[in-house]
Amino acid sequence: MIDEILRKYGYSEEEIDKIKNNKMLSTFKEETFAKSIEEIILYLKSLGYGKKEIIKITSQNPVIFALKTETIKSKIDDLVSMGYDFASVFKMILKFPSILGYSKESLDKKNEYLKSLGYSDSKILRFTYLRPQIYGYSISSMEKKIKDIESLGYTRNQVLKLISSGYLLFSLSFNAIKDKIDCLIQYGYSFDQVKKITLLSSEVFGLRSDGIIEKLNKMEELGFTKSEIIKMTVKTPVIFGYDVKTIKDKMIQLEAMGYNSSEVLRIISKFSDVFSYSIKTIEEKVNFLKSLGYSSTQVKAMTLRYPSLFSTSLESITNKIRDMKALGYSDDDVKKMTSLVPSLFGVTIDNIKEKVLFLDSIGLKDLTISNPNYLVPSVDLMYARYKYLTGERDMDITLENAKYMFIPECRFNRLFGIEKSALLERYSYDEEIRKESLKKKK
Repeated sequence: MIDEILRKYGYSEEEIDKIKNNKMLSTFKEETFAKSIEEIILYLKSLGYGKKEIIKITSQNPVIFALKTETIKSKIDDLVSMGYDFASVFKMILKFPSILGYSKESLDKKNEYLKSLGYSDSKILRFTYLRPQIYGYSISSMEKKIKDIESLGYTRNQVLKLISSGYLLFSLSFNAIKDKIDCLIQYGYSFDQVKKITLLSSEVFGLRSDGIIEKLNKMEELGFTKSEIIKMTVKTPVIFGYDVKTIKDKMIQLEAMGYNSSEVLRIISKFSDVFSYSIKTIEEKVNFLKSLGYSSTQVKAMTLRYPSLFSTSLESITNKIRDMKALGYSDDDVKKMTSLVPSLFGVTIDNIKEKVLFLDSIGLKDLTISNPNYLVPSVDLMYARYKYLTGERDMDITLENAKYMFIPECRFNRLFGIEKSALLERYSYDEEIRKESLKKKK
C-alpha cells in the first residue's frame, strides 16, 4: 500500500526505500502511515510546493510524515514570529527540511549564541535564511569550528565574516579547510592573499584541492602567467568556480571580435570580471562607442587600456561625455581625452570638475586636452606641488614646464628632495579653497 501511494506521487524506488526504512516511521501501522503520507503531501501542496519540491522535502526528511499538519503549521508560524516572512520560510524548508523538526526554543538558543558573537538580528536573519542548515549544528560544535579557523590565522571578525557570507563552513572538517589554504599557498599565493580570496568567496573552501590546482595549471596552459593568475583570482575569486571551458570559450569569443591572443590575455588579466559579461553585452558596448564617433582602432585601444569599460553602462558613458562638454570641452576634445585616458569614464564628474577648475584657475586647463592623464592625480597633490614649485622653488609654472606638477612621485622626490606626505602636510587643499574654486566658476 505504502509503495503504491508513493509511486502515485512520483517517488523513485530508492526514495521509497529511504522513507520506508526510516526507524521512526517503521513503527507506524500501515493504515496510519498511508493516511499521514496523503495528508502531508496535500498540505505541502496547499503551501505552494510543487511535485518535485515535495518529493525533495519528504525524501530528505522522511520524519515529516510523522508530524501532524497542525504541527507543521505551528513550526512555520514560529519561524515567521522570529522575523522571517513566509516566502523566506518557504525556501528555508526547501533548503533544509529538517528545520521543521526543531523547537522554537532550540532555534532561539542558536540565535542568541549568534548574537553573542556580535551579529545583529538582521544579519542573523539574512545568513540563516541563506543557510538554514546552521540550525542543525550544536553550539559547542560551532564554537569549536570558530576556534579551529582562528588557529589557522584568521581573526575572530574574519571568521564571523566567513560564517555570515553564506557558505556553510560548519559542514567542513578542519582538515578540509586547512587543505585548501595549504594547496593555494603551495601554488604561490601568500597567506594574506588566501585570506582575501576566502573572505570574498568562502565557497572556495568547498572546492576540491586537486580540482583547484588542476584549474590553475590549465589556466597556465591557456597562456596566463602564474602571477597573472594569482592577481586575477585574488581580485575575482569566483573564477575558481568557472570550468576551464568557460574561460576558453570567452577567450575565443574575444578573439572573434578582433583581439589577438596576447590582447585577450591582457584584457582578462586586467579585468577578470569580464567573465560576468556576455559577449553580446561586450559587443553592444563596442558598437555603441563606435556610434559616438570613436574609430575601431580607438575603441580597441581604449578597451585594452581600460577593460573595465566593458562594465560601464551606456548611460554612464553618455552622461560623462555630456558632463565633460559642460566643463567647456568640445565634443572632439572629449573624444580625444577619453580615447587617450579611457579610465576617465570610471572617475566621477565631481572629481574631474574639481581638478579642471583648479587647473583652469592657474591657466593650465588647455593642457588636459592633449594630456588628459593630468586629470588622474588628486587635486590635493596638484595643489601641493603647485604651491611648492611656485613658492619654495620660485618657479613660474607655464604650459611648457607644467609637467613637473604631474611627474611620478619617485621622480619628483629625486628632483626636488621632498616626499608626497610632506608636501600634502605642508600645503593643504582644504575645504575653503575647494569652495572658493567652485564659487569662481559659478
